[in-house]
Amino acid sequence: MLTLRLLLLSGPARSGKNVAGAAIGNKYGADHFALSDQLKIDTHAYYGLGSELSAMHFEDRKDTACLEFSGLTPRQAYIDYSENYLKPRFGSGQLGELAVPRIRRNIEEGRLSILSGVGFFDEVRPIVETALSENCLHLIVVGEAKTNAAIFDSRERLNLNALGVPSFEIKNDRTKSFIDDVCAIIGNFEAARQNFPQA
Repeated sequence: MLTLRLLLLSGPARSGKNVAGAAIGNKYGADHFALSDQLKIDTHAYYGLGSELSAMHFEDRKDTACLEFSGLTPRQAYIDYSENYLKPRFGSGQLGELAVPRIRRNIEEGRLSILSGVGFFDEVRPIVETALSENCLHLIVVGEAKTNAAIFDSRERLNLNALGVPSFEIKNDRTKSFIDDVCAIIGNFEAARQNFPQA
């Protein structure tokens, strides 16, 4: 019998990945976090804002230019820090490597890990290798195009087939039915991996 250990939620900006991850996490008592959480905290420190600021501190204005980031939006500052400092110094999989101990701890405690905002293939690889691909499911959350089309996001559509993780597209219509659909997939994980139409 397959056991879901890791649910990955990716998708374009403003598609509702974090909100969905939090709702699903609450329902299942899972550990929900974004792969970018540590990146945000490190970026805040880099700009002299202190490391005690929450990863969500700028969430309500992440696409608004801020004096704190020298006129960049928080989203632009996070991307710039990742691409021009973090990856050149530590490698393209660094954010995933930082998440591995947390994933491992959740597995040992029998708790589902839900990661929203997963970015790039190299970042996801160490996480999937830790949870084992047969215990992973990747949902590509698609929101309304008009809400995210104009927002720059450096991430491409994530395809994890090379790691043995099926990627399924699911539309977020911002109603309870979206969460119900995701929970139905989780509740019947084995059938979902075999029968859910691939994106």
